[in-house]
Amino acid sequence: MSRRGAAMFIALAVVWGIPYFFIKIVVQEVSPSQLVFLRCGLAALIMLPLAWRDGSIVLALRKWRWVLAFAAFEFIGPWYLLAAAEQRITSSLAGLLLAAVPLFSTMLGRFLGDHSATHWRRLLGLFVGFAGVGLLVGIDGINGSIDYAAVAMMLFVSMGYAIAPQISARKLQGVSTMGVVGLSMPMVSAFYAIPALASWPAVGISNKAWGSLLFLAVVCTVIAFEIFFRLIALLGPVRASLVTYLNPVVAIALGVAAAGDTITRGMLLGFPLVLLGSFFAARPPRPVAQAALAES
Repeated sequence: MSRRGAAMFIALAVVWGIPYFFIKIVVQEVSPSQLVFLRCGLAALIMLPLAWRDGSIVLALRKWRWVLAFAAFEFIGPWYLLAAAEQRITSSLAGLLLAAVPLFSTMLGRFLGDHSATHWRRLLGLFVGFAGVGLLVGIDGINGSIDYAAVAMMLFVSMGYAIAPQISARKLQGVSTMGVVGLSMPMVSAFYAIPALASWPAVGISNKAWGSLLFLAVVCTVIAFEIFFRLIALLGPVRASLVTYLNPVVAIALGVAAAGDTITRGMLLGFPLVLLGSFFAARPPRPVAQAALAES
């Protein structure tokens, strides 16, 4: 990986490790549908004018069906489920469970024709990674400190986050980030407009929650997706998804330091296995010729 790629990788890991903390703040005052509606609406106010000015919105509109598919798997489903899950679990655990994204990316890659996914190292990685999730859920479940429904929500979020980059890489080539995400944001906001407005909180939203929403929209959406799409172009969708190795570290550190989250025994035992499994599952095997040369 080049220095530029490494810098973008680390920056994205930090930027996408932060949202769980701010989502936890917002869902204490608004519903999941309201959070998604407001986050996407604020991001659309920034991105649509920029996409219109550089002409990328025109290219995105030509492929609006694939943009809608991308939005469904990246935003409409995952962001609602993520917000709903964080009403029931800590921000640290939510971030940790998303370390499973590379596992699902590898499985999807095999389905789409990546035969290297059946390499023994990658199969071992899948087994170890999902064993780590099972260990995490099992140990903390016995202690009564985990919500199984929220865990299921987060695993569906991970699936969505694995599918969306494949859509972007295969069907939205030539369409800029500004066009894809700029068109996605009003789509998602419109999808949640009716349920969000129908249950608007009577007491209003605090300045703290508004500040969190603004940060989520500008930094964790507009800026983050610009970096993410560049990573996909540079590394491919599977390797770009490896950023989820570091996201949980940021999420856990921020959750413990600022939100008072506790690190459970299940997290200590299961998280390393999830990371190790994801590493081997997403790592493509070396070509035979290169391996032989390296060993000579």
